[in-house]
Amino acid sequence: MVYQCAQLSPEMMIGSRSSKLCDFSRPAPSHHKRAVKKFPLATLYAALFMGTLAHAQNLVMNAGFEQPPTGTAEFLTFNPGDVTLPGWQIIFGGVDVVHQNFFGSPAYEGVQYLDLDGSPGPGGITQEIATTPGVPYEFSFAYANNPTSANPTTFASARIYDSSGNVFEPVIFSHSTSVLGNLNWSFYTTIFTATQAVTQLEYLSFSPTPSSGGMLLDKISIVAIPEPFGFALLALSTMGWGLFRRRRSLE
Repeated sequence: MVYQCAQLSPEMMIGSRSSKLCDFSRPAPSHHKRAVKKFPLATLYAALFMGTLAHAQNLVMNAGFEQPPTGTAEFLTFNPGDVTLPGWQIIFGGVDVVHQNFFGSPAYEGVQYLDLDGSPGPGGITQEIATTPGVPYEFSFAYANNPTSANPTTFASARIYDSSGNVFEPVIFSHSTSVLGNLNWSFYTTIFTATQAVTQLEYLSFSPTPSSGGMLLDKISIVAIPEPFGFALLALSTMGWGLFRRRRSLE
């Protein structure tokens, strides 16, 4: 409960330690309570959105490169034509699946991640994703640089496209702050709308040739943003506006 205080005049302040007089029998005007009640509604929007995406199915297969296990080798190299890297095709060059013990640096998620520059590289990977035209999707991934690379800064691109062209223009990203023991992962996220039933995901390394250490990738995700989420937001907005009008009519 917030109580109302009145400002004292100079004459009334004589012998008083405070310039304000509080009447603990009179609650403060109700606009204080309205300000407090508006905040949880915005919080509910965010919680609903995050909770919806958290339970959505990731459409990317082998999204964290946990398969196949590297075993005691701690890294495995894959080249064009290899069919032993589930979900992914090697476009050119070579890529490495690396166990976190190799650099003594934790993966972003799980225990393995991908180096776009294999032994040797650089390389590129692609995967077909089944999508629904007109549906929005959240696309995200974690990235870092190989801390043992001769290149202090690594560059790579991420591209989403279909048979008609780019769904959105390729994103070129870089990283340079990884060290042994801490890869200092960064995280990228965006939203796109599918235009066809099959959407292609592609990553390309921009490292010079030859290179055995480039951009590291982990926790790649493409998830549909469910339609009920939009209806829920509309319902909450309508409810919030109705409550606001009711409070105004009671003032």
